[in-house]
Amino acid sequence: MKQQFVTFFTSLLLAINVCCGEDKDPQVFSTNECQLTEPIYGQKFDFNSLHSDIAKVAKSAKGDTFEYNICGNLGRTCDGKNVAACLRRGDQEFVLGTHHVLNYRHGKMFLEFSNGAKCPNGDGDLKLFVHLGCDYTLDAQQSSVTPYAANACSFYILLETPYACLPEPDAVKSNGCSIQDPVNGHNYDLLSLSDFNYRATDRRGNAFVVNICKPVLYGENVMCPSDSSVCFIQLNSTDYKKRFFNYGTVQPNPTIENGNLIMRLPSPTPCNGTSNYSSTIHFMCDDEKKSSKLSFLGVNECVYEFSFTTPLACNDNPPCTTITHGSEFLDMRSLQGKTYELSMPTKNYTLGICSNAGQPCMANDAGFRLSVKCSPLNIIQVGICPAGKHNIPSHFRFCAVIVVVTTK
Repeated sequence: MKQQFVTFFTSLLLAINVCCGEDKDPQVFSTNECQLTEPIYGQKFDFNSLHSDIAKVAKSAKGDTFEYNICGNLGRTCDGKNVAACLRRGDQEFVLGTHHVLNYRHGKMFLEFSNGAKCPNGDGDLKLFVHLGCDYTLDAQQSSVTPYAANACSFYILLETPYACLPEPDAVKSNGCSIQDPVNGHNYDLLSLSDFNYRATDRRGNAFVVNICKPVLYGENVMCPSDSSVCFIQLNSTDYKKRFFNYGTVQPNPTIENGNLIMRLPSPTPCNGTSNYSSTIHFMCDDEKKSSKLSFLGVNECVYEFSFTTPLACNDNPPCTTITHGSEFLDMRSLQGKTYELSMPTKNYTLGICSNAGQPCMANDAGFRLSVKCSPLNIIQVGICPAGKHNIPSHFRFCAVIVVVTTK
């Protein structure tokens, strides 16, 4: 009798698990591979290209150095072992993981390194988590360490990479996202705003996620269509495949209309049977605040209106000054009116900051362009001495005196 009861009870549990168990969430899964397919658009994210013979290195505010590799081990040993992640603290080394698992959680993708050394400050092992964040524009510093306590056993790093993004539309690949005011010659450069998504609500329980100059950055609970710059999120939708809508397709540059800096963004999403949804972003100057802010103004039939306050929309900055990538005021007037010499093995180059490069120029027709290889900050004008005849204005992204001359 007892055996029959146990058999019946076990069978009942199995039946409950089969018929009434929780459905597996397709937005939550893990893989031992270095690629995954996201569940909404069927887009494959392949991170194998992030593997390198040179370790990725990130330093924390505490002075610790984190070395890790993606899709494989480091090119050197850590504490005498072949590992995928290592922590250097002073003259000591600690293994953070010998391998990693790739996780997907509602749009968030992260690597979990495991089999680390025993944590010296508590129970369990040392662990490293690397969040793979979407970034269409590569910065000089791609890895950043989240602050942690002195006795922490788990560490978190953000790695920004285009490999964590949906495909970038051709129209905005390498776009400058700038425009020159025809009245005063001021150059508006908004590209640095693309490093972040901005949010607003419509006061009806729905949300907008907006990116300026690039598509909305794919991420946790922000799985927007690949070409959307204005993404409408229906928060109360129970179908995750019908939650994200393109209300404004990304545009390569802003425009100036009646002296106002704006962006008009059409979309392919039907509105009322005769028109599609579209959005208009009005950029407002705010030279007192360093941060930028998006606000929802309202909707006129199928057109959604937004205001975006930012110091990058100001045109009254003194000449040879600009707002940097980090919203810092950069004053280069002390460099203006002078020429600077750049000596190469076979040629010498002359350049001017916010002014022409002077005369005479080059005696031949080689011509050249000047670019700066470093973390993008902002656009400023530079006078370049071209192929022997006259000076023309050019543009480069200024952040350090690390100069690359490209002949053409």
